[in-house]
Amino acid sequence: MIAIENSLRKVLEKVSRHFVREKERAAREDRASILSAEALQRLRERNAVKEQKLTIRAAAWSVMEQAYSMASGNGKYSAQARQIMYAARPLVLELVGKCWSDSNSFTQGMLPDYMAEHPQETAGWDVVFDARGHFVEPHVRTNVGIGTLEVRGFLNSWTSGNNVGWNVAPPRVDGSFPTCGPVNRYKFALFVEKEGFGPLLKQSQIAERYDIAIFSSKGESVMAPRRLVDELSQAGVTVLIVHDFDHSGFLIAHWLSHDSPRYKFKAPPKVIDLGLRLDDVNGMHVQSEPVIYKQRKNPGDVLLHTCDGVSREEINFLVKRQVDAKHWSGKRVELNAMTSPQLIDWLEQKFKEHGVEKVVPARPTLEIAWRRAQMVAKVNAAVDAVMANVGEDGSTRQIPRDLGKRLRELLDRRPELPWDEALVRIAAKED
Repeated sequence: MIAIENSLRKVLEKVSRHFVREKERAAREDRASILSAEALQRLRERNAVKEQKLTIRAAAWSVMEQAYSMASGNGKYSAQARQIMYAARPLVLELVGKCWSDSNSFTQGMLPDYMAEHPQETAGWDVVFDARGHFVEPHVRTNVGIGTLEVRGFLNSWTSGNNVGWNVAPPRVDGSFPTCGPVNRYKFALFVEKEGFGPLLKQSQIAERYDIAIFSSKGESVMAPRRLVDELSQAGVTVLIVHDFDHSGFLIAHWLSHDSPRYKFKAPPKVIDLGLRLDDVNGMHVQSEPVIYKQRKNPGDVLLHTCDGVSREEINFLVKRQVDAKHWSGKRVELNAMTSPQLIDWLEQKFKEHGVEKVVPARPTLEIAWRRAQMVAKVNAAVDAVMANVGEDGSTRQIPRDLGKRLRELLDRRPELPWDEALVRIAAKED
């Protein structure tokens, strides 16, 4: 019996050894197959990434005209480069499933490249690239931002004055009531977190139509904007704040109306946070984008303990989860994600909600302004009468032979004068 068991054991061990060896060989082959498959997949992914860069660019170019039309309201308004980027992004994602990794790839690469390659199609586009400096002319007080739209307008306005000759519009007394500051001029001021919306706001005439002052500042509030808010509030002006729906936007709005170690408000600030807020984002279906916070503490806790009125729902939108010990992930929504018509319509709706309207001064001021308006009308009528008696060449006396010499002598004595003002002074002595 024992002999039989020993024989069976030997047979089973022999068979099992063969089976184990075969199983190990098969496992090695499977692992090799898996490794090669993974290596092949990685190669394919690398190639796809290389090809994807071209595909994203081609896709962006294919939707560029549609994106500009959306952002500008079919050309009704100018459009910021970032607004066009946000309009193009879902279209590109739909076409290729991926998008540019950073906004500069689009705003400083794909968009200007497209405009350069399609000059006829884009000739009428009003695309606003942020100004990165300023150009100031002497005497005439021209201050031009070094941005695409500003430079274009400046170049188109160049004139030497020679082309209009002497027959220019006669001098007129300005009919506007001489105010400086909010009294009798405005009761609301609009603070915009970003500076790039100036051309759009000017084009829409929203400041004039609502009698509202507009100011802006980059980044979290420094002392100067806070002092301005402080003084405006004491003068009875309500400051309306517009900011991105993100962590920084809420902090910017907070510090514009709260004391800090560097600035203490003299009186309670009259400030209203217009947003963007989560209800605005959901109501207008504005695009969001992912964001990574590089900090150890939960960014949501900072908002919860620092900023008044931020809801838990808004915090949960802005801060999703902790990535690792030093990073948190979430989402944000920029003002630029709205198209130009969306932004103007949204502002006008907010203005109506908070009672922003045209200013009509009190009766005593109107009486003073009425007397001044009558005087201005009479002076301008007198100017018109004088102009009617001026000769065909615009002069009443002969041109002095030594005019150039006299002009140079005056400019030597008064070098701060522009030549045309000096000429007027010489003419006044002639009369």
